[in-house]
Amino acid sequence: MDAKAEALSTSSRQIQSFLTPRHIGNQIYPAQDHPAVPLEDVIWLADRMENDGQTFQDAIKLLRQTKFPDNYDPYHWVTGKD
Repeated sequence: MDAKAEALSTSSRQIQSFLTPRHIGNQIYPAQDHPAVPLEDVIWLADRMENDGQTFQDAIKLLRQTKFPDNYDPYHWVTGKD
């Protein structure tokens, strides 16, 4: 399956599970593993949620902002995004 087809067929709930951290002993792992999701991103999210007290939604928004330039806005015509 190509990447675009996989992305289109993957539910948002399943994508969230790829990024949701879970603890096994002293280690952090995603709730569901996916080869395209770096473990470092899941650990980063866990750190923001546990140490900074952020919600998953706020932490994921910050993670997205670390991946793109500050002025990047792919859907600039969409209003009410925040």
